[in-house]
Parts: sequence; C-alpha cells; structure tokens
Amino acid sequence: MTDTSAVLKCITSENFSNRFRQQSRIAIISIFDDTSYEWILFVDSDIGVVNEKIKIEDYIRTPSDIIFYDRFFNFEIMAGSYLAKRTEFTIKFLHDWANYEKRLPSNFNGSDNGAIHSQDLVSFFFDVSRGASCPELDTYTNMLEGKGWARDAWLTNSHWSPERDFMFHSLKERDREEFTQDAVKKLVPTRDFYSWINTLKTPLDIDLCRKGEEDKQLNF
Repeated sequence: MTDTSAVLKCITSENFSNRFRQQSRIAIISIFDDTSYEWILFVDSDIGVVNEKIKIEDYIRTPSDIIFYDRFFNFEIMAGSYLAKRTEFTIKFLHDWANYEKRLPSNFNGSDNGAIHSQDLVSFFFDVSRGASCPELDTYTNMLEGKGWARDAWLTNSHWSPERDFMFHSLKERDREEFTQDAVKKLVPTRDFYSWINTLKTPLDIDLCRKGEEDKQLNF
C-alpha cells in the first residue's frame, strides 16, 4: 500500500456500517495498492474452499470488470463474494454500492444484499431514456444459479461435487456439526437450515499440503 491512511479512514468511518464499509475498503485498495495484481476476490468470513482442485481463475469472464453470482436457492445476487478487476468502473461501482446505504429505507432492507440489486438498476437501467450501452453491460457479469464459485453447504448436507463445487458458504462455527456417519447420512434438505459438516480432517497436516497430498485430509 502506498497510502494506508485512506483505507484506515474507510475502515473506521462512521459513515458506513460494517457490511458497506468492506465495499468501500476494496475500492480504495484498488486505487492505492501496487499493480502486482489484476483481480481481487472478496469473500465473507463464512466462506471456505472445499475442493482445492478448482481455481478461482476459472470463473473470470472477460471483458467483465466485476463478477457476481446468484444464490442457489432464491433469486438474490450474492453480495458476500465477488471478483473485482482493478479498473475505474470497478472502483466507481463499489463506491456507489457503499454509498447506497444512505438511501436504504428504515424498515427491512437486506443491508448490502438488498442494496446491490438497487445499485444494479441505478448503474445500468435506471435512466431509461439513456439506456445502458453494450460496452457498459460488458463490464458486469452475474453468474446464474449453480454457475458461481460458491454455494451454501446446507443445500446438500455438506456433500460436494469434485467436478462442480469449489467453495461453500454459510460455514459459521456455531452451526458446525461433528463428522459422524449419522450426520453424513442425514436427509437433504435438513430441518437444520444452516448446519454444516467440516469436510477436512483437523488439525490439518501442513506437510501433506506441501507434498501435494491434500486429498488425504478430506473426511469424505
């Protein structure tokens, strides 16, 4: 970082709540950080890799500057993870998204997840007379259900596909179940809406990772 004061100001600013502050932070990092990278992957703290054989680069879609995906079980755009390219469009989009907090109604609004849907309309479709040009639409990609890099673990009782799955979402410690045969055989969907099973043997053996033998650390 060449100027950490701007990031610190964003992180500690009372103008944003925690969920919106993170979008402002990513935008500022994109401005001030060095040019050694081209893309930033943002993930919520309850997202983790379950299949190390897949690479995040597989989900980059050119010429897009920012990439989201739809949640698997409803029509929401997932606000908790996105790929952002270091471009002027991305920086402006993230700043506008963070600033949208000031426009949310006082009743139930979905926080940053609600705001991203409204921000999409403002960015591309709100001014009907002007419309959004094809180049503008090309800068944004929203992957459909089942096409993104993450999904909620409880959808399949933490079972994952080696061909399709990369990351799981909703891995909160308070909802974690111990790996047992009974837990694995539980019918899907379960009544425990957010429960999940750790698919890694813990504690991890780092030497196996260094040897390229990560598969030996899987419970499944």
